[in-house]
Amino acid sequence: MPKLEFVEKSICKVEGFTVRFRHATPGTAKGRDVRGDKSNLPSYSYQRIAAGTQTVAAWIGTRFAKSYPGFAVEVLDGSGKKARQDPALHSPQLVRRSQLDDCSIFRRTLRSQARSA
Repeated sequence: MPKLEFVEKSICKVEGFTVRFRHATPGTAKGRDVRGDKSNLPSYSYQRIAAGTQTVAAWIGTRFAKSYPGFAVEVLDGSGKKARQDPALHSPQLVRRSQLDDCSIFRRTLRSQARSA
């Protein structure tokens, strides 16, 4: 079973956008970023990109929540901020992979910006 960092990269490679896993369990950790070295997560099982007409909320409900129960997720826009739930996946608010050089470089940049803030 892979580490979280690998799962996030897999989602980015398939779906074309970057995600951030969050703790969804009750308690003090709820809403906090999950560490990238967390292991024993199932692999991202989807091989094809989700339909561009699907909303961010629908993607979370149909793909993410079923694959990773106990976790929440933030879909990030091109500037690294949390995307709204209502835009379609092909909307200009989201930057899909075709517009990114490399998902891992983008994710590392976001992590370093979060540490600096």
